[in-house]
Amino acid sequence: MTKNTLILLTFFLSLQSFAATVVGIVRSVHDGDTIRIIEPGKVKETRIRFLGVDTPEIDFQGHGQGQIAYDARDFLKQLTPIGSEVKIVTGPETHDKNNRVLGRVMSNGVDVNGELLRQGMGAMYFIAPYDDEVVKKYVQYAKEAYFNKRGLFSYDKVEAQLPYNFRMSVRGYVGNNFVANYETKKLYHPEEVEQVPPYARVFFKYEDMALKKGFTWRE
Repeated sequence: MTKNTLILLTFFLSLQSFAATVVGIVRSVHDGDTIRIIEPGKVKETRIRFLGVDTPEIDFQGHGQGQIAYDARDFLKQLTPIGSEVKIVTGPETHDKNNRVLGRVMSNGVDVNGELLRQGMGAMYFIAPYDDEVVKKYVQYAKEAYFNKRGLFSYDKVEAQLPYNFRMSVRGYVGNNFVANYETKKLYHPEEVEQVPPYARVFFKYEDMALKKGFTWRE
């Protein structure tokens, strides 16, 4: 079995796994897409990273995005106040690279991730593997914010970079994930990220993953 075949096999098996559910009480809100909860019967807090949404950075390697980052955090505090109960529904990958639980956060029946996108408090951000049904829904939320110039999209690009672009600029390099347009199913090289509208971007670590999902290279 080749390395690429093994990667793809792992990829598709992960998509078939059942979503896990985590329930807990909100202990703290770090920024617009990260909270800490305490689960029943546990002492150690669980870190939660919101799936599919990327909000402005309060502090990334000593750099921040200013007021828009605090606005996103404060908006999240309204949706997930300290002491409230939330339910987290994970996707094909249950944790991110920082070992935070990665999922959709539900509070009082509200899909908080979706509401952050709908109000323009963050940009859509999926790295494969992902659940197509969730992505389809979030594309519509993100598009609504983009065309109505809400939140991040009410600013000029010079004033408010998308969080992904901001992190790349702080690091001083271009990302290494392939980027695709979810609506047109076209695939682009990492340095061509600006050719894909922010409401339709999905990322792939490997070219084969995108091709197997039906994406084709842009002309």
